[in-house]
Amino acid sequence: NVSVAPNGDLYLAEGYGSSFVLHFDNEGHLLNRFGGWGDTEAHTRWAHGSFIADVDGEILLHVAVDDPSQIKRFTLDGVFHSLMPGPFLHPRNIYAKDDLWAIPEMGGRLTLIDQVTDEIHHLGHWGEKMEDIFKRRTGPRDSFPDGIFASAHGVGFLSNADIIVAEWVEVGRISKLTRM
Repeated sequence: NVSVAPNGDLYLAEGYGSSFVLHFDNEGHLLNRFGGWGDTEAHTRWAHGSFIADVDGEILLHVAVDDPSQIKRFTLDGVFHSLMPGPFLHPRNIYAKDDLWAIPEMGGRLTLIDQVTDEIHHLGHWGEKMEDIFKRRTGPRDSFPDGIFASAHGVGFLSNADIIVAEWVEVGRISKLTRM
């Protein structure tokens, strides 16, 4: 996944490769790499998605990591800053529309966080362990109930703030959540 900083620099999360986050300038020159495989707060084991946002007046890179299941915040020069309050079920990325952040989670749910009120809503959770959800991923299309996610993986916002959720399941699945 790639995030673009306000100055045009790029941050690439290597996910299933080395798990490093690569930092490039806007001309494609590698400036830094950080994270990688390990067990400290600064490591980004199985870094999957990234997102850049202002947190209390500071621009931070948010990196969704799979192990442990967290969103880690870094300064733009790659120094670990903090953990985003969770808990998360294998977060894949962060997407935003105005003050609403959406976090698809491979553990079978979508988390919505209102950045103004700090309200957190978990949608579509199957309520099962990751191992059980992985078994469900391979089921036939009619085995997935509406409004329940087996493996939320990507999100998009429509102009009216409806949400499109893409899942990582064998038959492929896209759901539309209508904002009320």
